[in-house]
Amino acid sequence: MNPLAEHIKLIQQLAAVHSPFGWSDLSVDGYLLGLGDLPVDALRQAAVSSIQTGDKMPSPAELRRDILTMVVPDGPPSPEAAWREVEAAASTVGRDGTPQWSHPLIGEAVGRACNWWKMCTREDGLNSDSWAFRNEYRRLLETAMQDALRSKGLSNTAALNPVHPYDLQCMEEEAAALESGVDPYSEDVD
Repeated sequence: MNPLAEHIKLIQQLAAVHSPFGWSDLSVDGYLLGLGDLPVDALRQAAVSSIQTGDKMPSPAELRRDILTMVVPDGPPSPEAAWREVEAAASTVGRDGTPQWSHPLIGEAVGRACNWWKMCTREDGLNSDSWAFRNEYRRLLETAMQDALRSKGLSNTAALNPVHPYDLQCMEEEAAALESGVDPYSEDVD
């Protein structure tokens, strides 16, 4: 089965379990936008885990975090947990101290988003830095996940591009024909 067809099948299986009333092609498209660059094996592991233990349909972001946790078990915390750690450090360590982060990505995101001293001395407090930190931290998480996947031989060399639902249908039909041994491009196909 080609990677696109496998991604679609996994997303549809998740939807069938968690959303028994069906999904539109646009919903599948949205999930492909968020997950299409991931290797099929990693997505399959996250989908099986969600089906076995989840109570609701996970968002693409939740599935990506699950995959990161699978490939790096003692990996970085979620963006929300990392931000809570920054807030706690600001009140306990302060601007003149040196926080000890639970994961190096937190310190890297603080440095890229602003810097520790500036974050702690803003008149409006940390609120103005929350978005910048979370955005930078999410970028670093994504890079860490892709690096971990590559190191485990799970990298996806051909990322999927978002496609129109009609194109998805055509690709599914093409994949089914190829799987059954029929050349969908031959002139003899009806």
